Amino acid sequence: MEELLLKLIEGQARTENQLHTIQSEIKDIRSDLVVMKEDISILKTDVAGLKTDVANLKTDVADLKTDVAGLKTDVANMKEDIHELKADMSDVKRTVFRIETHQEETVMGMLLFIKKQGEQKESQIRVLNQRLFDVEARTEAPR
Repeated sequence: MEELLLKLIEGQARTENQLHTIQSEIKDIRSDLVVMKEDISILKTDVAGLKTDVANLKTDVADLKTDVAGLKTDVANMKEDIHELKADMSDVKRTVFRIETHQEETVMGMLLFIKKQGEQKESQIRVLNQRLFDVEARTEAPR
């Protein structure tokens, strides 16, 4: 019986050692759980921040899409304006060419017109001089 008692005491000692080991492991697990809870809390905060960042990015992308649409409209308007400018430039070139081509004729026509007006004025002056001469002759004759 002594042997049995010794075996029981040894078994009890082993069980106590195992119990202490298990209790130590439980303390480590509890400590690890506290750290894991803290890590999970940090992760939740990080995920909330990421969700906010994603929402901001979605807003930014939507704004960029709107801006790109506006830019496309502006580019289309600029293309239209360039087309109009090209058409206007062609008109100006044709006009300048026409002016250059007909400039001499236009100047000559203007000079002939001025010459005719000068001749008409000269003729009118002659008529007026003749009338003046006739009036002077009439006023001097009866004296």
